[in-house]
Amino acid sequence: MTAISQSYLDAQDLGAHLPPLLIEAQELAAALITGQHGRRRTGQGDEFWQFRPFANGVDRVADIDWRRSAKSDQLFVRQNEWKTPQNLCLWVDPSASLQNGSPVTKSQRAVTLGLALALLAMEAGEHVAELGTGLAPAMGQAHVLRLHHALSSVAQAEYLPTQKVKFARRSKSVIFSDFLGDLTPVHSLLEHATHAQSRGILVQVLTADELDFNFQGASIFTSALGQINYRTHQAKGLRDAYHARLKSRQREIEALAKAAGWQVILHRLDDPAIEVLLKLFALLTHRERG
Repeated sequence: MTAISQSYLDAQDLGAHLPPLLIEAQELAAALITGQHGRRRTGQGDEFWQFRPFANGVDRVADIDWRRSAKSDQLFVRQNEWKTPQNLCLWVDPSASLQNGSPVTKSQRAVTLGLALALLAMEAGEHVAELGTGLAPAMGQAHVLRLHHALSSVAQAEYLPTQKVKFARRSKSVIFSDFLGDLTPVHSLLEHATHAQSRGILVQVLTADELDFNFQGASIFTSALGQINYRTHQAKGLRDAYHARLKSRQREIEALAKAAGWQVILHRLDDPAIEVLLKLFALLTHRERG
């Protein structure tokens, strides 16, 4: 039995004493390890840390371990990056904008994914830090609860606030936000990351409405704290301009990330959490080749 599986059993014993998002994160991490997300089992325990599912767009065909893949109907690659324990830094944008979404908010999904990554990292012997509150790298059950509290914090700001953070040196980092506000804070974060030689992933979490903009007729668009309001009688007529603006914003984010040696993932809130967790795990455990 893996430590995550044991943590899940402990969570069942504790019941209401554990926050719901932490229980969900434990189930999500356990699903990735045991292959309970609709695929054959990837192997439990030690084998999981030797191989992981092939991730299209991340791995090369040359990376496939054909001997291991022949044992199932799924392709696998041999693990590289987490053979040597290091630090993982996490941050969930605490702004009001991330409180949007139903039945799950962008913030709740980001916290769940962050905690699931933390559990997987600790399973591999890594220490995990939280950037927003300056929670130092550590591991263990008590630290997971501290991470939950830190990642779930909320700020009285419309969008991602400018904040001085300290990245663990040579760490891997994951930052969750919708990146819909001013990008100056993102530039500042990545400057700090570059100084600490930390590489990582920006995860843009957006709702279906924010991506599709399927509004019609008279509409009132209000920002999370009500500081911005826009009225229109022809919402459908704004769709093309909105999509063009969104694509332009995403290109800006990708350019900032690329300059810092980071990567960007777009997560649509109504997509399964396990899909983006698998991609994040693949990117974090993928060793770049020169």
